[in-house]
Amino acid sequence: MVTAKEKAEEFEVYVQSKTEKGYSLAGELGTFSKSYRQDLKGYESTEVIINHPIVRACTKVKVNSVMKGGFRITGLPRNAIKAKDALEEVARIDKVIPDILWQLSKRNAYYGEIVKDGNGRIRALKTRDGEYIEHLLDGKGNLRGFVQILDTKLSADLRGEIARKRTNLTSKSAMFNESGKVVYFDLDEILYISTDHLDSSTFAHAELITLAKPLYYIDLIEKFIGWMFESNQFRTAIRVPTGMKDMEYKKYLQALFDSMKQSDRFLLLRGDGIQHAPLREITGFDELLRLLDYYRSQVLALTQVTPIQTSLTSDSGRGSSDTQYRYVNYDDIRYKQYFLQKEFEYQLFPRIGLKGADFKWNPIDNIEKNEIIDMAQKFLGMNANVDKVNAWLIEQGINVPKGFLEKPEPIESDIGVYKESDSKIKLDKNSKLHPSRKPKNGDAGGKKMEDLERK
Repeated sequence: MVTAKEKAEEFEVYVQSKTEKGYSLAGELGTFSKSYRQDLKGYESTEVIINHPIVRACTKVKVNSVMKGGFRITGLPRNAIKAKDALEEVARIDKVIPDILWQLSKRNAYYGEIVKDGNGRIRALKTRDGEYIEHLLDGKGNLRGFVQILDTKLSADLRGEIARKRTNLTSKSAMFNESGKVVYFDLDEILYISTDHLDSSTFAHAELITLAKPLYYIDLIEKFIGWMFESNQFRTAIRVPTGMKDMEYKKYLQALFDSMKQSDRFLLLRGDGIQHAPLREITGFDELLRLLDYYRSQVLALTQVTPIQTSLTSDSGRGSSDTQYRYVNYDDIRYKQYFLQKEFEYQLFPRIGLKGADFKWNPIDNIEKNEIIDMAQKFLGMNANVDKVNAWLIEQGINVPKGFLEKPEPIESDIGVYKESDSKIKLDKNSKLHPSRKPKNGDAGGKKMEDLERK
């Protein structure tokens, strides 16, 4: 059986052969045209790729998956309540984080201007377009500042000038005196987050570019299917006998048109000379759909999104199981959460009066919450300290108050203590097993334990 990958490779060879000859898919016999020549220029821009409907949907799913559990800021130092409130209520960090995730998906880098008020508290974290950000370096190649190009028309010239003076530019340089062209930022004024540290370039080598080829073929197949329906390639072709008289031909056409206008009229035909056949049959569409599924699966794999998240389910159900969703997808989600957590704690918090505070993510979903609660029950079954288990639940993001778990009350038991009333056997009072012979204060019946042991 031919696999989807083999069909995809065969289709790619076919497209390449047609485009090299300059044939248009819309021509009956093939007309010379460049309209369908394989040209990936339109797909080599991250802006085009990130805005493609499939990629945009996958990115949105990923961002929602990271954010849906929520987060919390704990371990606040003294006098940091107002700084925390400013971050959450004024700067609205809950809206900034999705923007950070979008920018990281787009070019593996995020630039946010930290805007503060007179008291040093954050007022806003404004996203700056990384495409027009240039890095300033010191003599050893270490990052020391940023330049944002505002006049995009002069972007090439300004980039060249900045590149020549990358180690010498300061906020007092002449090029920053011309308003509306470039803006200088100190290192502490920009929250710079990067997932690509291969070099110090501004434009990271985003893996998003690898989506250019599958997206191109997806659009090509969909355009081809649309062209077939738009041009009515499935209309009926009628072959009439060669010797058919003009009068009969005109009567037949009139009857045919009348039957098309009025669906309740019959079309009467005489003889067996007229043949009706579709101009094109809907055969081979399954192969086209398999090709679409193959290229879509490549997009899902590269964006780390499982099919079930995009409502694509398999007939068997194995391809969209909880195991695939959780253990394949969660690794990527947890890494993104851990990465942002450390960037906030080490980069952002010290600049806005929250040094020492902890940024923590809540459990991703109810399944993870149940796993945490099950683990707490196991701790309690091991006779763990109830107060510590309660604190651990809160630390893991379970919304329970302090003292939620109560300590078990001690249960008084007489197990192991002999009572004469429990038995019908009557013991002699002089017997060592009689309750009256029970040792008291280290002796037994007025004698020391050492004496009893010697006897």
